[in-house]
Amino acid sequence: GHTPRNIGKNQSTADYIIMTGDDNYYVPSLTYELKLYTANKPGMVYWDMITSNWANYTWFNTRVADGFIDMGCFATRNDLAKQIDLEPACYIADHAFVIEFNKRFPRERVIKIPKILFVHN
Repeated sequence: GHTPRNIGKNQSTADYIIMTGDDNYYVPSLTYELKLYTANKPGMVYWDMITSNWANYTWFNTRVADGFIDMGCFATRNDLAKQIDLEPACYIADHAFVIEFNKRFPRERVIKIPKILFVHN
């Protein structure tokens, strides 16, 4: 489940949090891109990904919506992420997290970086 992610985000002191898995890979410019897009402190920043999807690597055009984003495709401002707990036994928290984010913080800016910055393996 997501117990380690809850512990990690609650202990984080960074400005933004990316909750990811051990089968995920990021492009080397991710840190640079995040600095550019988080300068004005949006609530969430997200990007597209490549997914291995049964050995066929394909582009996945993400959206902040149920079924259209992976946990590794977004960074959430720390103060907001800490207000959303992930269900420890639930494996769909990627979608549940963004749905809860939208419900709790409808006025927060959400910005999409128009690049593929993540590979979900």
